[in-house]
Amino acid sequence: MAKKKLVKPTPVKPIVQKADKKDNSIWDFSNIKWEKEAFYTDCEIDDGKVKSSGLEWQHLAAIFDDHTSHISKFNDTAKYIAERIRTFKSVHSVRYRIKSASSLIRKIIRKNHDDSKGININNYKLLITDLVGVRALHLYKDEWININVPILSEWDIFEKPTAYYRKGDDEEWIKTFTDNGCYAKEHKRKYRSVHYIVKTSASKETILSEIQVRTIFEEGWSEIDHRINYPVEAPDTIKFFLGIFNRFAGSADEMGSFIKHLAADLKHIEAEKLKIEVERDESVSRMEDLIKQLDHGSDERKKLEQEIENLKSRQKQYDTYSGGLTGALKSTLLSNLGNTYSEALKTTYGDVLLSRSMITCNSCGSAYLADPNSLIISGANLCPSCSLTNSITIATNSK
Repeated sequence: MAKKKLVKPTPVKPIVQKADKKDNSIWDFSNIKWEKEAFYTDCEIDDGKVKSSGLEWQHLAAIFDDHTSHISKFNDTAKYIAERIRTFKSVHSVRYRIKSASSLIRKIIRKNHDDSKGININNYKLLITDLVGVRALHLYKDEWININVPILSEWDIFEKPTAYYRKGDDEEWIKTFTDNGCYAKEHKRKYRSVHYIVKTSASKETILSEIQVRTIFEEGWSEIDHRINYPVEAPDTIKFFLGIFNRFAGSADEMGSFIKHLAADLKHIEAEKLKIEVERDESVSRMEDLIKQLDHGSDERKKLEQEIENLKSRQKQYDTYSGGLTGALKSTLLSNLGNTYSEALKTTYGDVLLSRSMITCNSCGSAYLADPNSLIISGANLCPSCSLTNSITIATNSK
């Protein structure tokens, strides 16, 4: 008798039911211990919102209880991910949270109503991907790449990472996201962050977690925006000032990167100065030895004269560096700073506000947005670029 050929069983796919009233009857809600009014109060919902979700309130209560029963497992997953991320290069700090059951119910109602997601008790853990949320913060904009690489290699990615940017952000900067495996998407709330959905499985059940990576400045703005402008949008007046705040956060990121590169350039200059000083001292020492030989009747006068010329040349190089930033470097740095500052102000305040407080710089003649208090304190009328130039000149001359 021929042996029966073994057939590998086809994996069973999770049941996904369309979230409508007729399908709700297939679930057994007899174990629900909630009173309707108590459930509504706890979740801050009402009959109208529940109806808009396409689910019965008992179904939502069952999801509430199911999610609550998994909190401990979710918490262990969040701790594990956070501890791993803390070891990654450029990570400043890490925080995590587990979505509360009441917040989950409100999100399901919104998703079913606004996006027709059809979320129910069978599929909510796959369709709500931020039940476990981990946030990694870094100091400088370009440091996200140092966190991106280990995240992609450490975990299985559920879907392609999304890098959110604000309209008007630099095209070259946006390209760094797509070049590093992310989908770049403009965020309507002017939100900047890179989001990853990763899969972990300490047991048979796979858990999805969302990792968000952003700068510290972006974190400050987004936290305030989230509290005031979500889930219900704030009035237009508040949103206007949140927009200004958003641009300040973006400008702070640019300034942080500028200072980082400036510090690196200055460190290089200091190293060059030290090198020239050492060469000068060595030249002086050799010259002194030659002088001693000349005093004792040496006939190497030409060699001495040449050595003196070499010393003068090296001294000129030293004077160039010791006088502060070189002209070319200083011009480049201040130009970049001035452009960054100017563009930030234009996008932050708009033409109307700019026209009310534009002042002409006494040094270069350019128009800039001045702080009246700073004019009173300093007694000067200089744009940011000229003001920085003046400060550098004073600092180097005082050495």
